[in-house]
Amino acid sequence: MEEQNEHGLTKKERRELRRQLKAQARAKAGSRKFIRSLIIWGAMAVVVVGIIAGLIINAKNKNSDEFLPGEEIVFTSIQEQDWTKGSVDAKVELIEYSDFQCPACLSYYSIIARLSDEYSQDVRVAYRNLPLPTHANGNISAQAAEAAGLQGKFWEMHDKLFENQQSWASERDPKDTFIRYAEEIGLDSERFKSDLTSKQAKDAVEQDVDSYKSFGIPMSTPTFFLNGVKITNPRGYDAFRNIIEQELKLAESKSDAEAQ
Repeated sequence: MEEQNEHGLTKKERRELRRQLKAQARAKAGSRKFIRSLIIWGAMAVVVVGIIAGLIINAKNKNSDEFLPGEEIVFTSIQEQDWTKGSVDAKVELIEYSDFQCPACLSYYSIIARLSDEYSQDVRVAYRNLPLPTHANGNISAQAAEAAGLQGKFWEMHDKLFENQQSWASERDPKDTFIRYAEEIGLDSERFKSDLTSKQAKDAVEQDVDSYKSFGIPMSTPTFFLNGVKITNPRGYDAFRNIIEQELKLAESKSDAEAQ
């Protein structure tokens, strides 16, 4: 007869009990490991799904001509000192920060000119100077437009500078070229020559640049604001026209709602 312990168990029964306890411990450990694995793999699945969803959304945005707000939430509006064209009662405001020496700005020049003509009663366009440090003639060309503005012909010089960008952009000193442009658009050339390097012209350019820097975003031209909100640059005339049409419809809906 086997010897029993104080709990009344024989050696054989105690060995069996220890075996069962070890088996239960191993089972619990395996269960905990399984649960941890489920949690880890579940978290990884969520991350992967999020990445895939982000890629899908990004791809959709890149292939869309619809209005896309800029990555930065930045707001501005037309100010009294801005150079503008279009009706003061226009439902849509379009502000452009641009550089007369910027090739990308030149590509948008004809688009903005066309939109401005077609929507002269519905869209008010404002131009602000943002000469980039990498463009040697960026500041002096902006000053040329400001100097022309002092004689009431900002937009005429604006057009002249963009339409002849390839002629003066690489010049070591384009002042004489700008004076010739001033004569061609009917300005007092002597006054223009004086205004071109005046404190007033320089301050006007600097004021535009400072207003942009206050947004805290990288300098990039052209940069557009539609009804106060920075937008991603539309790809071509049709895309730009589409977002303007959307803004006009939105403005009309707001007017109808307010009238009710």
